[in-house]
Amino acid sequence: MREIQLKIEENGTNLEALSFKFRSIDFVKGEEDCQLKQQLVFSYALIVVTNGEIELSLDVQTYRLEKNTLFVCKPNETFVTTPMTENAELYVVYFDVYEESQNGRALTVMTDVQPLLYSGKISLPEDDKLLAICSSLHKGRHSQRRLSSLYCELMCLRLIYYIHHMAQMKPDHTCSAIDRAKQYIEVHYMENLTIDRLAQMAELSPKYFGDLFKKKFGKSVMKYVSELRMQEAKRLMATAQLSIRDIAHQVGYSDEFYFSRKFKQEVGESPSMYIKNRSLRN
Repeated sequence: MREIQLKIEENGTNLEALSFKFRSIDFVKGEEDCQLKQQLVFSYALIVVTNGEIELSLDVQTYRLEKNTLFVCKPNETFVTTPMTENAELYVVYFDVYEESQNGRALTVMTDVQPLLYSGKISLPEDDKLLAICSSLHKGRHSQRRLSSLYCELMCLRLIYYIHHMAQMKPDHTCSAIDRAKQYIEVHYMENLTIDRLAQMAELSPKYFGDLFKKKFGKSVMKYVSELRMQEAKRLMATAQLSIRDIAHQVGYSDEFYFSRKFKQEVGESPSMYIKNRSLRN
């Protein structure tokens, strides 16, 4: 059966080229020494906490997930939980993501796309629908009724759509995440910052994070990082007796020649010319 296509376009994120195929669902309830065993996944895995809280380890990072919190794991990632508390309950929904070719004649398995607007940990407003959808999906998976597989496909799409819809009901959370990311950049701009790293901190997909940042602040994330680095470089040129190489390293560039090109692009003159002209003005 051809994968049922989910068509959603929200806040500039277009998922029309993606198709989703439900694979399986597991239900885990906290009991003595009960935990989600370590596993390497080959499909996408959506971990949904419906009661209590758990501690999830993904590769080398650890996350605390509370009720109505989700986590998206990509194919070829390894995750495990610590022993769960007695009241903890979670579902793990496994699904594949495909992209349709331009001529519409072929589907390609995707392993490194973000099937949701958000990446990593996702917190949703509390209501009973999340539990109801997961419970229905789990029952359908183990049903012997005719068309149960089609029912599971529909419920899987409903779950993905519901996550999109409810996540968009939290604009304050999104805005504060963008503001926190900006504040982090202002302190750590000299480090090796990437869109993926900042987006993960904001719990957003890289594309969505970049679009929101530019929409709110009028410039791209890396443009803002570059501006902060150049401001600090000019300050060091004015106050410290440092070589251009040392200045480049202090503001976050390992290659002084790349720094010089960026500086000229941003400021309009090379670092050496800037220093010379500034000394003449003084």
